[in-house]
Amino acid sequence: MKFKEKLENYAEIILKKGINVQKDEKIEIRASIDDAEFARLLMKKAFALGAENVFIKWIDFYSDKIKFNNAPNRIFESVPEWEIKKYKEYVEDGWSVISLSAPDPEVFKDVDSKLLGQWSQVQSKSLKFFQKKLTAFENKWTIALAASKPWAKKVFPELNEDEAYNKLWDYIFKCTRVDRPDYEDLWLEHISILKSKYNYLTDKNFIKFRYEGPGTDLEVGMIDKGKWFGAVTKGPNDVDVMPNIPTEEICTSPNKYMTNGRVQSTMPLVYNGNVIKNLWFEFKEGKVVDFGASEGEELMQTFLDTDNGSKYLGEVALVPVNTPIYQLDTLFYNTLYDENASCHLALGDALPMCLEGGVAEMSDVEKDKIGFNESTVHLDFMIGSEKLNIIGILPNGEEVYIFKNGKWA
Repeated sequence: MKFKEKLENYAEIILKKGINVQKDEKIEIRASIDDAEFARLLMKKAFALGAENVFIKWIDFYSDKIKFNNAPNRIFESVPEWEIKKYKEYVEDGWSVISLSAPDPEVFKDVDSKLLGQWSQVQSKSLKFFQKKLTAFENKWTIALAASKPWAKKVFPELNEDEAYNKLWDYIFKCTRVDRPDYEDLWLEHISILKSKYNYLTDKNFIKFRYEGPGTDLEVGMIDKGKWFGAVTKGPNDVDVMPNIPTEEICTSPNKYMTNGRVQSTMPLVYNGNVIKNLWFEFKEGKVVDFGASEGEELMQTFLDTDNGSKYLGEVALVPVNTPIYQLDTLFYNTLYDENASCHLALGDALPMCLEGGVAEMSDVEKDKIGFNESTVHLDFMIGSEKLNIIGILPNGEEVYIFKNGKWA
């Protein structure tokens, strides 16, 4: 199959399965200038599928870097009112978002980490209203990355720029199953398998899970009447949306007050254009009480200081080690791909779709009472490996292996 055909297949999956374009829909495509060709292809196809308006928001990480290193710090103390107004209009008009951009994972390595953390907090708080709409899928969104040469060189440093770029596209096509003529059938089968897994976990009503592995001895309690989901969720007007492409995980939100023990990350974490390595956390009654990292510790501290919810878990996700992404044995230095190769946890905002009936009608007191975490941020970190075991505990105390040696038991 030729490159152009695979690229067309990829665009079709993003638009038909990912964002699920509806007639007269408004769509923003967030794309790096490195993604220009693919972003324009998506734009053209979105209009062909009936979209009313498609806007490409161009992102240039290197000009952002110039700004961080040269603009006065007061510039990063607030989000301009015109930008806040734009996103309020996006909410009101029902805009959907497709995110494509994958920068060089260390593009901001020589930028002041405190300034990066400050700006991240300012943006999170100012645009909290928009993030909440996306988290609840009141506005549709999907993340499906395009290859870029800076990202490719980080993943394949031994290759020249063009070879790395072509190989990264090849891996993206493999991970998203679009390098096969029967890719649509493969996706239907894959979604069906994930559905059977999350229905099993929801029906069994496990009250907590115990994680055991090198550097990890952790117990995570579940929210009462919580549920698992994976691959597909419901957007506005009951439209199916696939928020992540690729997607290999099933996930739920834990009780924010019922995590205890220590957990060790198994992959580097990319956050704010920097790489955080050998990250570990100690939890007590849900809260991070200690942590460490061999690199990027100061940046991790800025994340934890965002708000009270950033110190508690908002998501647990299960991914076996026999998935297409893990089998490539490649560190992508990108959360979307690395989290879909590995079991992971996330600090920060919980997932409303993981609670029966959602949380829209609940007060803050009611949400806190059941342990539903709220935050302006959400950050995944990877903990999966071929040595990870996960045991589920049922209400009667019975223990059931969920994962053995990184695979479904």
